[in-house]
Amino acid sequence: MKIRYFTSFALAVLIPMLLQGQEIEVPQTNHPLITKRTATWCPNCGSYGWTLFRDLLADQQSNALVVAAHFGSSALANEVSNELTTLLGGFGQPVFFLNKDNLGANSGNIATVRQDAAAAVAGINEIPPVAQTGLLAQVAGDSLIVQTKTHFFGDVGGEPVNLSVYLIEPTVIATQSGQGAMAEHKNILRHSMTGTAFGETIADGGAAAGAEVERRYSISTADLEAQGIDISNLGNSSLIIAAVLWQGNAGENFEVLNTNQVRESMLTSAPSLEAQAELRVFPIPAAAEVTLSLTLEEALPAARLSLMHANGQRLQTIQQGTLGAGEHTFVLNKGQWPAGTYWLQLTDGNRTLSRKVIFH
Repeated sequence: MKIRYFTSFALAVLIPMLLQGQEIEVPQTNHPLITKRTATWCPNCGSYGWTLFRDLLADQQSNALVVAAHFGSSALANEVSNELTTLLGGFGQPVFFLNKDNLGANSGNIATVRQDAAAAVAGINEIPPVAQTGLLAQVAGDSLIVQTKTHFFGDVGGEPVNLSVYLIEPTVIATQSGQGAMAEHKNILRHSMTGTAFGETIADGGAAAGAEVERRYSISTADLEAQGIDISNLGNSSLIIAAVLWQGNAGENFEVLNTNQVRESMLTSAPSLEAQAELRVFPIPAAAEVTLSLTLEEALPAARLSLMHANGQRLQTIQQGTLGAGEHTFVLNKGQWPAGTYWLQLTDGNRTLSRKVIFH
């Protein structure tokens, strides 16, 4: 793991300086929560439940937050996953929920559930969000720091609004009945940085349109390890940080307002490419394609220009290899990517430069 360590004084000064220079974007998206109630000892969780979860993750990872919450005596169960499965209710396993609605999956209807889930998620994505949370998650020294900004696009009255910040491990190798001792589990819910599965109240009694609430959370790498999280590649987009907005009261009437997710990155004082590279994107927003204009003051022998999802996933490598000094032009087609906000990332292996891309 490549983590820079600083003295306590230097770290205290450096972290606020670096974080203050980075704006937290609040995307105007509406993404539901898909939860699988599961257990490592459950045969059905490793058969049709295994197939359905991977299908839902493949279909909806850009349009919904998809998590596996283990419960009871499962080897991957923890306090937050037990709380979440209790909150959502249901009996037996596997059980699949879209927000808080049981999808009624069984061995004979997984194709139908997959289709129904796709239609339901698409419908939710089309509804303008009433609120959403932007996330900035970075590793600094021996801590993971998460900053959030929740923006209310419309009036939210009545019941309180809660924010949960989950840590989700994308891949965990562990036993699974029906899959063997070295099964590759996906999107395992590991921990809540807001204390509980239902999070903390950020708007008691609702909020007015235009209101914003900011929060900051941190957890040490030692505590991450104590939660069973693999930190060997931390700082290199190895962990999903997710925000879930709830309204109501846990255990009573509640609903999922929205979700968002990002990958963590390394917080470093290393110089960016800003001084030696100019990257422009036009038009913004774009319907079908954008033109990328890149001007380099000097050659980059190990350059990579990529299109990135907001959660840190690399979607497409546009150019890789040596880029000479001077002007370069690329055309990026929207193609299969859904409407939304993406990022262009130029890197030479040590430094990076990012620019926003918006498709509508």
